[in-house]
Amino acid sequence: MTYFEIKAIIEDGEGPVGGHVVYLFSKERKILLPIKVNENSAREILAAREPYHEPRPHIHDTTKRLINALDGKVEKVIISGYDNEIFYSYIRVRHGEKEFDIDAKPSDAIAIALRTKSPIYVERGVVNQIGINITPELLSEKL
Repeated sequence: MTYFEIKAIIEDGEGPVGGHVVYLFSKERKILLPIKVNENSAREILAAREPYHEPRPHIHDTTKRLINALDGKVEKVIISGYDNEIFYSYIRVRHGEKEFDIDAKPSDAIAIALRTKSPIYVERGVVNQIGINITPELLSEKL
C-alpha cells in the first residue's frame, strides 16, 4: 500500500453531470491518482478541509461522532480497487484489539479521513492501474 495525500480538488465540466476530480498524490512515489466525484461529494471533502462550521452536522461529522462514541478510532482509509471506472474503498476502524473494515464510497471515506485526521492509502494494484507517474518529461509537456 502507498500513502497518499489530497493534492487538489478541481471542477470537471465533462460528462452529462459534470463534477469534480480529487487528485491524491504520493510524494514517496511521485504518483497522482485522479478520482472523479460528484459536486456534493466534493463539497463534503472541501468542508472537511476548511475550518468553517455548519450549524448542523454533516453525515461525515455524525459518522465520526458515532465511531468516537463507541470507543472506536479510524485507523486509515484504503482505496482498495478499481474496476469499470469505479473505485472501491473501505474505512478501517479499530475498537480495542479488533479491527473492522467498513465498505464506503471513496469520496465518503476521504471526507471521513480528513475529519478524523486519518491517513489515506491506496493498494498497489490500483496505483499500477490508474496512477499517473509524475516525471520531468510529463511536467515539461505543453498542453
